[in-house]
Amino acid sequence: MIKVRNTQRKIPVDLDALRKQVGAVKRTLGREKYCVGYWLASDRTLQRFNKEYRGVNKPTDALSFRADIPYDLGDVIIGIQYIARRAEHYRVPVSHVLPLVVVHSLCHLAGHDHDNTSSENKMHAAERKALANLKESGLYHGEGIEDIYSTY
Repeated sequence: MIKVRNTQRKIPVDLDALRKQVGAVKRTLGREKYCVGYWLASDRTLQRFNKEYRGVNKPTDALSFRADIPYDLGDVIIGIQYIARRAEHYRVPVSHVLPLVVVHSLCHLAGHDHDNTSSENKMHAAERKALANLKESGLYHGEGIEDIYSTY
């Protein structure tokens, strides 16, 4: 199951495409039977949660919260306004950046991390595989910005 909630109204997002991308990445990671939730929220909401959970008083692109329940990956709060600014910086549509954030956040929920070189290499390999599968299935059309996920 994939739950998507959109409480921001400034940035248009194709929620059906988002669900398909999340489903495809879950399959790539071997977690297709797991539940996951995505909440698209405003900068203000992301800043509040980022301050509360990470001690950082500014908005961010995404916050991942792993679940401690069988067959539930957890939830991700997406800072869509932050992502829109990043897309503007790269002069690409939001639809080219959002899948990169989906891939990165799902890798975190699946247990990957980048806290040392070894785990970072494994996470980047999983991200590259997931992104390649999104491209092959026609669910990702961005070009030339795939390496921005390595700046997270």
